[in-house]
Amino acid sequence: LAYALLEMLERKPLKKITVTELLTETGVSRRTFYSYFRDKNDLICWIYQKRVLDACMNEPDDNLFISPEYYEKLKHYRIFVTQSCKIEGQNNLPEYIFLSAREYLEQKCDEGAESGFFAEYHASAIAHMCVIWILDGMKVSSGQMASQMGQMLKKT
Repeated sequence: LAYALLEMLERKPLKKITVTELLTETGVSRRTFYSYFRDKNDLICWIYQKRVLDACMNEPDDNLFISPEYYEKLKHYRIFVTQSCKIEGQNNLPEYIFLSAREYLEQKCDEGAESGFFAEYHASAIAHMCVIWILDGMKVSSGQMASQMGQMLKKT
């Protein structure tokens, strides 16, 4: 399904690709699709998780979001992430970027009363900066983005 959706993006904008078209393209039944995903947005978030986040988890950097590799992966999937960030509704990609950043930072934070606030605050900043960078055409280099994120995280 993920491969087919990414392939279909070469022919049609993501907003116009329906679950029915995706199922026709893959031969997967509606029942099977909905046993794995709530909707198309859920599949989009799954693709981001597998193709971007999980692919970067083996990087030696201590923080995923200050790794240039993370931004390189986003660039590699430029069409997909750009179009995905424009789709609104429940479980959309910008929200998922925030939730995954918050979960990641919660695991990195020291236990304490302020750790939840710290993770929430920084996840908001990370998600917002990522989405703006994506929608602005990824003009800033991956290295610069990683560096700017690192500086932001160090300052607080």
